[in-house]
Amino acid sequence: MNETLKKIKRSFLITAGIVLVIAAAGFYSYFIADTVETVINDTEVKRYNGNDTYLVFTDYGVLQNTDARYRFKFNSSDIQNTCIRLKGKKAEIKKYGWRIRPLSWYENIVAVEEIAPNQ
Repeated sequence: MNETLKKIKRSFLITAGIVLVIAAAGFYSYFIADTVETVINDTEVKRYNGNDTYLVFTDYGVLQNTDARYRFKFNSSDIQNTCIRLKGKKAEIKKYGWRIRPLSWYENIVAVEEIAPNQ
């Protein structure tokens, strides 16, 4: 009986460790911003649940541009204006989050900068 409890405890600790590593990796990939270089094709404003949501269509994929209080990001309108100005041009976009289509989740834009064309 004592050996069985030790095996169960060991299995539980291994499983908990694996779950913890996966959760940490998921947390990191969702909250830490990364950068992509892409062409901005179009922009759009959608209204969900009474809130305006800015969408940016790029060669990389569809990105969302909304304020994020926990990131102290309150400049979505300014970023959207930059995206409109850079339509058809190559841009460096800093973003975070995941794109999950069935849940209509988009990666959120943090910053946009134009990439100067090669001369």
